Amino acid sequence: KTSDAAKTVGRAGMIALGITGVTYILSSVAIFGILPPEVLQDSSAPFADAASVFWGTFGNTRWGSDGRCANQPGTGEYKRGTLK
Repeated sequence: KTSDAAKTVGRAGMIALGITGVTYILSSVAIFGILPPEVLQDSSAPFADAASVFWGTFGNTRWGSDGRCANQPGTGEYKRGTLK
């Protein structure tokens, strides 16, 4: 049992938000190092582009151009870089 549940939940929420923010910033900085500026400038899905650098066509087919995972239920068929 907790002595002050409201304080504990609030603190846990702030810690989770901080961890998420730091993770997002670090992954974005990593993408800046992986992809050249010309590719980033024209990219609508830089995380998917970075996945294709590491995993080739497998990485490109797992993530759609809108960032959704292609094998999630209800997302539709994956066709050449876009979910349709």
